[in-house]
Amino acid sequence: MRQFDAVKLGQVSFKPDTGDGGLVRKSYKLELLTPLLGGDTESWVPNLDRPIRVPAIKGQLRFWWRSMQDLADHEPLLKREGAVWGANGKASPVSLGIVYDSKPEIRTIGKSDRGILECPEYPKYVLFPLQGQEENSFDIVHACAFTLKVICKSDVWPEVEKALKLWVLFGGVGGRTRRGAGSLVCPELTAGLETPEQIAEFVKSCCEGQVLDFGTARWPRLAGARLAIAQAGGGDSCSAWKHFLDEYGSFRQGPGVGRGRGQGPRPGRSYWPEPDALRRITNQSATNHDPEHPAGNWFPRAAYGMPVQTEFRNAGGDPRGKYMLQPEGKERWPSPVVLKVARTMKDGPLFKCALVLNAAIPSHLEVMVDRNRLRKLTDNEMPMATEGKSMPQMPAFASDRNPYSALIRHLHLEEML
Repeated sequence: MRQFDAVKLGQVSFKPDTGDGGLVRKSYKLELLTPLLGGDTESWVPNLDRPIRVPAIKGQLRFWWRSMQDLADHEPLLKREGAVWGANGKASPVSLGIVYDSKPEIRTIGKSDRGILECPEYPKYVLFPLQGQEENSFDIVHACAFTLKVICKSDVWPEVEKALKLWVLFGGVGGRTRRGAGSLVCPELTAGLETPEQIAEFVKSCCEGQVLDFGTARWPRLAGARLAIAQAGGGDSCSAWKHFLDEYGSFRQGPGVGRGRGQGPRPGRSYWPEPDALRRITNQSATNHDPEHPAGNWFPRAAYGMPVQTEFRNAGGDPRGKYMLQPEGKERWPSPVVLKVARTMKDGPLFKCALVLNAAIPSHLEVMVDRNRLRKLTDNEMPMATEGKSMPQMPAFASDRNPYSALIRHLHLEEML
């Protein structure tokens, strides 16, 4: 079936689902729950009139559909994926279209005289990729309402419907969706998923009968994944998202949580072991910054996605350059951790969610400095090599050194899976 665009869709007669002719026709009204970043062909630059693209939605649906599959090898997976979503020379039995219900609301954020993003409404940690861009201002799609129209063959509809629900619950549109940007709300799609328990039961139904140990999947899977949810506090969805992701930002590098409080504008010493590990590896350290972390050479933050960048800013003595931890031969490994706020009912409560997809961390990691390889990590330095590791200054690691368990504990979420 041909994929149609929003303009043509507005000119055709769209019949409701009648259950005959072998086709399912559905129409869903969706709204942004959190602001959309980028989303068009140019990075971080949205289309101000039509910020949501059909190919991007179909890419998200492919991802969530793939997370449900129980196929051991890539070839049968790709064959089945092509049969549902299309492949080279093979049309998809699923067609999507968008009609905008109102003009998108655009807000512009700028930089201060010091080049720092000024964005009190949004979590700075999520907007971090914009900080390094040359532009002095960025347009953000703050609100947008649209109708998604779906036509597909009835034999694939059950799995397409599940993918749509997963997309609304845990995915989104635009950039930084795994950190909650571009989240969506669609009460019709999420009807009956009104409590954390019901959401967890739905996720289980998407991988029913599959048995897979956590951290072993060759691609991100729901089977063996971890899901933790809690009701968000008061306020609107954007402020709840900001508060939730600010908590994550503090976990990574916040004063008094991820690092010492420091003095004045000077940041305190990191509570994470990676900086001291690099000091040991390079045999370089600034005065009063001898490596002292009790965990030794350990790189746990890689579990949250790579690359992990370390750049020392102390005056003299510490290693120079930009240190990047990444998979061997690759620049990145997408985070298996999805953090977002969700709403499943109109005017219903907001939930803050952490879905840790089952995805094996690459087995070979390397440290690069200024694009040159420094060395590979040993087995004992890998993110999940927790035996004998100690993180006394980070209470979240007190009773469980697993990086994912520590994150869930820090975010005050209740584990459902």
